[in-house]
Amino acid sequence: MRHPTDLIILTFVALASGCSGDGGSSTTAPVPKLTGITPEIAVLNVGEMQRFALESGESASAWSVEGAGTITPEGLYSAPASVPWPRTATIRAIDPARPDEVATAQVLFPEPSFSLKDENTTSATYGAQVSPRDHEDAISAWYFGSAT
Repeated sequence: MRHPTDLIILTFVALASGCSGDGGSSTTAPVPKLTGITPEIAVLNVGEMQRFALESGESASAWSVEGAGTITPEGLYSAPASVPWPRTATIRAIDPARPDEVATAQVLFPEPSFSLKDENTTSATYGAQVSPRDHEDAISAWYFGSAT
């Protein structure tokens, strides 16, 4: 239950905040909100770099990464040396003056693309270059080792 003086105090604060010392009205410039990050999505291979920036052109006071990789105070992201799991990272730009406002972007890491010569003499693809990508939906395990 509210106390009757609560309304009086709230009314006084509301009236006082609209007053200025010179008799005119007081206005403050709106604080701009953080905009999005550009690029919004980056697809990077291991070891590659990508510069992120706020779309508004303002500078973020703090950059951070959730997931693999690192980012400099200037927004330069470095992908890890090996493909991470999960194959995503989230980039965040934060203005400590407005910690509730966060802009985000995503980094995606594609599956590695490589092929090896099939040395299995009983395989239908013996002698050919094969890749796990050729059989993504059919293979549950791959063995990479030396033949004896």
